[in-house]
Amino acid sequence: MDVPDVVGEIIGWRAWGIARIGSSTRLVSVVQRELNAWPVDRYMVARCDARSSEDDHGAIPGVGCTCGIYAARDRAHLGEMGYAQFGSVSETETRVMGEVALSGLVIPGERGWRAARARVLKIFVPYSAWRLAPKLADYEVPVALSNPFEGD
Repeated sequence: MDVPDVVGEIIGWRAWGIARIGSSTRLVSVVQRELNAWPVDRYMVARCDARSSEDDHGAIPGVGCTCGIYAARDRAHLGEMGYAQFGSVSETETRVMGEVALSGLVIPGERGWRAARARVLKIFVPYSAWRLAPKLADYEVPVALSNPFEGD
């Protein structure tokens, strides 16, 4: 039996885009927008499109693969990686950031962590996009207005 290095969840940071899905506002990946929106009532579960079966890959995230749900170590690290571009990044895209709880298999790396699953813990909305804050209430986590230049 394998004994985990950590019991519980690891806290990381992510940036998200915003998508309208029906009448709801949802968080979506900044990099892979075509993937499903982050669920409001359960964990986001990683999948690997590069594998053909569980047997030839093993657990997700795979050690020799790039699959998994990514998160930075902290807010400063998210900025160092270039994902903390916050607020309106174009005429059609607004970004928010927040804390996530990572669980299952979690692999550390230069870019933070890759995890089997994650859930939203807290969302930071830029002051310039304050109208988004109440629209994210379905996630049932704290949603705070934030200055992108402060570490609040």
